[in-house]
Amino acid sequence: MKIKFSYLANDIELNKNINIFSIHNFNIMNKLYYSFRNEFDDTTLIIDEHKEVDFKKIGQFLSDPFSLDINSKKNLQLLYEQEKKFISIENLDNFEKIKIKLFELMGDIISNSNYDLDYNDAINIVDAFALLKLQFSITNELNFFDYFCKYLKIISNLKNLKLIITYNFLSFFTDKQIESLNIELKKAGLLLLDIVFNDDLYNKKYDLNIISIYRIDQDYCEY
Repeated sequence: MKIKFSYLANDIELNKNINIFSIHNFNIMNKLYYSFRNEFDDTTLIIDEHKEVDFKKIGQFLSDPFSLDINSKKNLQLLYEQEKKFISIENLDNFEKIKIKLFELMGDIISNSNYDLDYNDAINIVDAFALLKLQFSITNELNFFDYFCKYLKIISNLKNLKLIITYNFLSFFTDKQIESLNIELKKAGLLLLDIVFNDDLYNKKYDLNIISIYRIDQDYCEY
């Protein structure tokens, strides 16, 4: 897979599961960030197996490590639709019986109320998931690295993703954690591209056996 930018001479080849794009030029950084935040614009293309692909279908951009939410509304909606497909006919029948009882209860409540009330009588199994707050189990003991790995595993399964683009996430991880992350990405079939503004500032040495680094300096030169 590679990413083509109209304002750069060469493409970014994602040769490994973990890739770093270190930018030392503010103008390029601003263009990239705007493009990724808007799920790519006409200055950026993703090429996978010699075909142009839609980033919205195969990728996700994560800009803030502290706002990752495994149980976000979008993720839960995808979870509910996925789980609905595996419900047995017997359980669906049981759900319909529960609905009848629930509607009888609501009818009694309305008939005894001093107000003119109404309720939704078109509840389906997905509505029941939301009502009962079905969600992914998260323990409070998870550190950021473990939470991030779990997040990647879940969204790759929910959305069939191929590419995750992050903004300066790798600087939070130790060398050992990056090795573990590389293994997790391989298992999930994911490519990670971490965007960094001037990686020299972090004085961090990366293992080039598992990480591919692409740099742009102040003068738009690639090295």
